[in-house]
Amino acid sequence: MSATKVDRQQTSASDSNSNNASQRKYNKRNASQAFDGNAKKSFMDQKATRKQRCAQKPHYAMVTRAKQLWNNLRERKIDKAKRSKLASDLYEVVKNNIYQISAKHDASRVIQGLFQHGTREHRDQIVLELKDHIIELAKTQYGSFLIKKMLKYGSDNDRAAIAKALTGQAIVVGTHNVAASVLETAQEYLSTSLFWKLKLEFYGKEFAYFPSDIKGRNLNGLLETYPDKKNAIIKHLGEILSRMIDKELLSLVFVQALLWDYFSHAEYADVVSIVPNVRDFSLALLATYKGACVVNRCLGFGTTKDRKRILKCLKDKVLEATNHPSGYLVLQRILDVVDDTVLVQKTILSELNDHLFEVAMHSTGRKVLLQLLSPLNPKYLSPDEISLLAPPMIPNNDKATDDSLIVNYKKDPVTKRETYLRGWLPKLHTMCCDHMQALMCSKHGRDVLIEVIKESEQQNTEDLEQLESAFEQTAKLEIANDEQHTGPLYSHPIAHYTLRRVLKETSFVLSFLETSKSQLAEWAVANNRGAFVVLSCLENEEHGKKAKKELKKVLRASMPKLNEAALENAGSKILIEKLAN
Repeated sequence: MSATKVDRQQTSASDSNSNNASQRKYNKRNASQAFDGNAKKSFMDQKATRKQRCAQKPHYAMVTRAKQLWNNLRERKIDKAKRSKLASDLYEVVKNNIYQISAKHDASRVIQGLFQHGTREHRDQIVLELKDHIIELAKTQYGSFLIKKMLKYGSDNDRAAIAKALTGQAIVVGTHNVAASVLETAQEYLSTSLFWKLKLEFYGKEFAYFPSDIKGRNLNGLLETYPDKKNAIIKHLGEILSRMIDKELLSLVFVQALLWDYFSHAEYADVVSIVPNVRDFSLALLATYKGACVVNRCLGFGTTKDRKRILKCLKDKVLEATNHPSGYLVLQRILDVVDDTVLVQKTILSELNDHLFEVAMHSTGRKVLLQLLSPLNPKYLSPDEISLLAPPMIPNNDKATDDSLIVNYKKDPVTKRETYLRGWLPKLHTMCCDHMQALMCSKHGRDVLIEVIKESEQQNTEDLEQLESAFEQTAKLEIANDEQHTGPLYSHPIAHYTLRRVLKETSFVLSFLETSKSQLAEWAVANNRGAFVVLSCLENEEHGKKAKKELKKVLRASMPKLNEAALENAGSKILIEKLAN
C-alpha cells in the first residue's frame, strides 16, 4: 500500500472520530438542557402542588393576609400611628379565630406580634378568646410561646386570668416538657401571691385552694402550719420531682427551687436516693443560688462516685463557675469534702492557675480563695454561706442501732487545705507582687492580698520578703494609677483601708515604719485618710508598742502641724490622743 493511500485513510479516520466527538458533545448538551428544563419544571410543579395543598387548609386566606400585615407591623422603624393602624387591621383579620390559628408555627408569631404591639383592648380580647384554652396551648411548642408573650406584655388582669386558668393544673403544666417553660415565665411576671398559689400545688393540690392560713410563702411556713402533714408533703413533692428529673427539666429556676425544698426537708435516705439522678445536671443547677445549694448538698451527702461525676461535669467550666454569682458555693464545697486531692488539683485548681488575678478581683470568685486562706471567716462569708459549708453529717452505718452521726469524708479538711496551698501559695505570691496596686485599690482584691500576707507569715515562706518589698514600694506611690483617683495611694478611697488593715493585722508594720520614716509625718497632717493610716500602726496588737516609740520620734518635729490638722481631721486628733496615752 502506498504512503499516499495510508495518509488518506488516517485522515478519514481522524475526521470520523472528530465528528463522533462533536456529536456526543451535542447530544450531551441537549440532554443537560432537557434535564435542567425538566428539573425546573418539576420544582415549579412541586411548588404549585404545595401551594395548592396549603390553600386547602383551614383559614389559609386569613393567615396569609395576617402574615402580610404582621411583616409590616414588626418593622422597627415605623411610625407609631401607622403601627397602631396595622395592629387594628390585623386584629380585624384574626378576631374570633385566634385560638384556631394560635398553635400554627407561623400564625402564632402573628398573634404574638399583635399582643405586643396592639392596644389594651386588643390584648383583653385575645385573653378573652384564649382563657379557656391556656393549658392546651401551653402544651404545644408555638402555643407556649404565645402564652409566655401574654405573661410578659399583659396587664395585671390578663396575668390574673392566665393564673386562674393554670390553677389546679400547675402539676400537669410543670411536669410537661414543653409547658413547664410557661411556669418558668409565670414565676418572672406573676405577682408573688399569684405564683405562690400555683406553687402550693406541688406540695399538695388541696393547699392551692386554702392558701390564706399558711404563715409564710415558703415550705417552712407550710410545714409550720401543717406539721402533721410533713411526710405526705415531702412524699408528694418527691414524686413530682422524679417526673421532672426524668424529663430533664432541672435547668428551670422554679424546678431548682422545688428541688432545694426537697433536699432541705427530706430524710437523709430520700436525699441520697435522688443524688445519682441529679448529679449529672450539676452544671445546669449552678445557674441559681438554690440550684448551687442542691449541688452543694449532693457533694456533702454523695458517695465518692457521685463527687467524681460532679467534678467531671465541671470540666473546662471551672473558671466560669468560680466567678458565677452562685457557682462559687460548689467550688468551696469541693475543696472542703472531696478526699481525692490529686484529682481536685488536676481537674479544678489547674484550670484556675492562670486566672488567679481575675478570680481575686471578682466579687464571688475571691471567696473560693478566701475559704482556703481563711476558712469560715465571717468577715468574708455570710451566715448562710457558712452553714452550707458545715461538715456533712450522715448516719453511722456501722452501728445500725445507734443514732450517732459521722462526717462524710475521711481526710481532715486542714490537711487538704495545706495540700492545696502548698501548690497555690507561690502562685498567689507572684500574682500579688505583679498586681499589688490593683489589688490594694480593689475592695475585692484587697481581702485576698491581706490573707495571702497573713498565710505567708504563718508559713514563713521564702517569698515573704519579696511580697513585703512590693507592698512598701506600692504604698509610697505619690500618684496612684487609678481612673477615679489621682492623688497619693494613702488617700485613695479603697487603698487607704488596705494600708490600714495590713499595718494593723500583719508584721509588715515594722519594716514599713523603718522604710517610710520620712513620709509618715506628711501623711499624718495631709488629710484624714493619711492620719488614719499612720494611726493603724499603733493599733497593731503584736507590734503596737514598738510602733508607738518609733512614731513618737518621727512625729516629734511635726507636732505643731499635727495639732493644727487635728482641728479639722478626726484621724489626726485620735492619733495625738493615742500617742499621748
